[in-house]
This record gives sequence, structure tokens and C-alpha cells, in this order.
Amino acid sequence: MRKKVPEGFKADCLGIILTRKSHSEWVDTVNSPNELETGDALPNFHEEYFEWIDLIDSVKSCDGNFRFFELGAGYGRWSLRAAGICRNLGIKSFEITAVEGEPSRFSWMRENFDANGIDPNKHRLIQGAVSKKKGQTWFYTGKAAEWYGQKSATGREKARFKKDYEFQRVIKIAFKDLFQDEKIIDLIDLDIQGAELEVLSSGKKQLSNFVKKVHVGTHSNKIESGLRNLFGQKLKWKSIYDFSMGKINQTPYRQINFHDGVQSWLNPKFEG
Repeated sequence: MRKKVPEGFKADCLGIILTRKSHSEWVDTVNSPNELETGDALPNFHEEYFEWIDLIDSVKSCDGNFRFFELGAGYGRWSLRAAGICRNLGIKSFEITAVEGEPSRFSWMRENFDANGIDPNKHRLIQGAVSKKKGQTWFYTGKAAEWYGQKSATGREKARFKKDYEFQRVIKIAFKDLFQDEKIIDLIDLDIQGAELEVLSSGKKQLSNFVKKVHVGTHSNKIESGLRNLFGQKLKWKSIYDFSMGKINQTPYRQINFHDGVQSWLNPKFEG
């Protein structure tokens, strides 16, 4: 089925309208800017290829109701892709929790849900920074379309970098509080600019009891080592992918240059 891409929007290989062109300077697009064959193209071979694989596998193995967390959601592109894959596979029931601290990007996420025919009010979209405990934090903001390094900031960082960056107070959402309804989560996709180990370590019980798979974008070798200890040694999860940041890694498909690292882990409790 051929699908028109509305004026001013970008689309990806699934034929999902991801975002207005003004929302991002670098998001992958299909070759044709005006029309595409839905589901006919493949993602580009770079570090996000494994994010696609984890997402598609998780949707295909769900129980008919796909539940997805996107933490550090940006303008919601993986949440939208999750919804698009569900639709393509005939899965009508899906629940999305998406957390993003940068205010412009959070606003864009709601717009993009609407543009894709997904009611944002029927999902859990939270403006804030996921953390080990609730409260408030300073957060790097601004340059939302061109820079994706926004994260929580200390008061000292704010004072030091206030001439170069914008900051705003945002709420902190405790990671473990996202599981209050105790539903099984098919996949957590996490990219939170260096807070990944601290956040995931704060919810070991919730991960063990309620989460099938975790996909993590990593931002330091120390964090990568810590995640291997957390998931591999303490939780006894199965490693699916583990590629270090800042180097060329040999993958099952070919060599790929990784900017961020990639790890994905499978909870053996839900295998089979």
C-alpha cells in the first residue's frame, strides 16, 4: 500500500509519519520524500538497527497487548514506531509510557502522537526526568531540534554553564513508581544521557518482576561495566546485544561504528 507523506513531515521505513521536519535535523528518512511503500524499506545499518530488532521482536512476542516504556523519549519516535509496528501486525491494544524532560520536545511528542492518529491522552506521557527517586532537578533545555544531550544538571553545573546553556526546573519521576499498576512491560527503551545505571539499579525488584526486556543506550565504559554486573551477575538476565560506545564493533550483520553503546537484556522469567 502506497502512502503519502504530508507536506512538512518526515517518514521512516515503516511508513510512519514521525515528526515535522522542523523537529529534528538528523532523523532517518526514506529515499522518497513524498511517497513510500509502507513497510518496504529497511532501517539504516547503524547502532539503532538493534533498537529496531528489539522493538519488533518484543511486539511479535507480546500477549496481544503491547506495553512499552520509552525513557528519554525525545519527540516520541520509538513510541510511534512501537504503535506503527503494532498496527502493521494487527495488534490493536498497546499501552505507551513515554518520559521526556526537555519541554519543547515533550510538546512535539504530543503533536506527533496526534499526527499519527494516536490519542496522547490514552497513553502515559510524562514531562520530567526519570530518576532513582522523585523530586525536582535542573534540566538542560534548548536547541531541541539540533542537540540531543539534554539531561539532569546539578546546581553547580547550572552555575558553571549558564552562559552556554538554558536550564529549567523539572520534576523527577522515580523509576520504580512507573510500575505502580504492576503490569508486565514487554520492553523498556532507555536513553537518558548517563543516568542509565543509577536509574535501572534503583528498580531491581520491578525489573525482575515486571519487565521482559530492556534496551539501553549507554554513555560511558563504566556504565557499560555496571550494567553487565547488574543484569548479568545480580539479576541473572540473558545478554542479547552488548556493543561498547565509541568504537567500531563487529555485529552479526557487519561492522558498525557505535557512537553510544548498545546493550539489550532478556529476563529469563518470561522466556518460552
